[in-house]
Amino acid sequence: MVNFNFPELNKKDVEGKKCLVRVDFNVSFKNGKFDDDFRIKRTLPLLNWLKEKNARTVLITHIEENDGNIPKLEEFFKLFRKYFIPKINFISDITGNKARKAVNSLKNGDIMLLENLRTDRGEIQNDSEFSEKLASLGDLYINEAFSVSHRMHSSVAGIADFLPSYAGFNFKREVEELSRALNPEHPFLVFIAGKKISTKEKVIGEFLEKADGVVLGGMMAVGFYAALGWNVGKSNIEGNYIQVIRDKFLKDKRIILPDKVVVLRGEKRIEVNARKVRDDDFIYDVSPSFFGSIKEKISKSKLILWNGPFGFLEKGFYAGTERLAQELIGSGASTVVGGGDTVKFLDSRQIINKFSFVSTGGGAMLEFIANETLPGIEVLRR
Repeated sequence: MVNFNFPELNKKDVEGKKCLVRVDFNVSFKNGKFDDDFRIKRTLPLLNWLKEKNARTVLITHIEENDGNIPKLEEFFKLFRKYFIPKINFISDITGNKARKAVNSLKNGDIMLLENLRTDRGEIQNDSEFSEKLASLGDLYINEAFSVSHRMHSSVAGIADFLPSYAGFNFKREVEELSRALNPEHPFLVFIAGKKISTKEKVIGEFLEKADGVVLGGMMAVGFYAALGWNVGKSNIEGNYIQVIRDKFLKDKRIILPDKVVVLRGEKRIEVNARKVRDDDFIYDVSPSFFGSIKEKISKSKLILWNGPFGFLEKGFYAGTERLAQELIGSGASTVVGGGDTVKFLDSRQIINKFSFVSTGGGAMLEFIANETLPGIEVLRR
């Protein structure tokens, strides 16, 4: 297993110190409840430890809604205080005088949440001036947001130029567990699904160097069908990536495509051969029977990695994803799962604990395994 040699976080490092903790609370909520609190729960051991060790904890996070809206954190804060940490303060500022005054007034054991990081453009630009201002609020920095550590943002990368920097408890666990896939036991089987090939083109290529098979689902698989010249009906595809698929992937026999899909034909859900989709069909799911057809390949695998639901969960097409989950649970292999939608689905079915390891990251998990590091890891190793 790769040893990343992160600096050890001890009581003497945090007691009485202002600890800037990057967390990932980018979760959805409605009607006074969180839709998915998996990432929040993974941060609680560190936050409770910091409180116990008399640290002065300052939480920094972002939330961005599906439509790109960047909300203020007041509503989130009220829910977080209600369900998780009752004694927490919030200040609607990041690096201004209000934030500085509030942080300086913290007492040992206090916890404070600052305003949404992405309300300042300097965050996603990894702006040095913003990074320095952010860092000036603390005595040390802790990254407990593995799931955003593939991004070169100020709160992930730039801030580490100005403060002693540490990995949080879950961050270290993520790296340790996922490192098993850097030099995997074979056979190593990968399941990747998603809406766009463009976001995962690179990692698919990298996994083809490591894995014995890469099974594609979702609209990525549909893009491959189109590249093969098959009819995909009214399904949405990235037309500008058809040639990329043909040039880079179609000849690779390690890529496995579902041979049967579920389409919506009129108002009926129909299972059809992937080669026999009609013009008016829309492909919404992988046929559950497909996973039965590759059961032997699954059962012979030593390590299996899964990222992304294989059907349109938001439209109620669960069957393919449910069958995949059950096949992996019963496989006997070590199973590693990641991706927000996938984790939310498994949690809703109360089967999340049946997998060997569930990552808080989706894109971060894939990029770490493909590239063997992340920007947020590298700055902690300096």
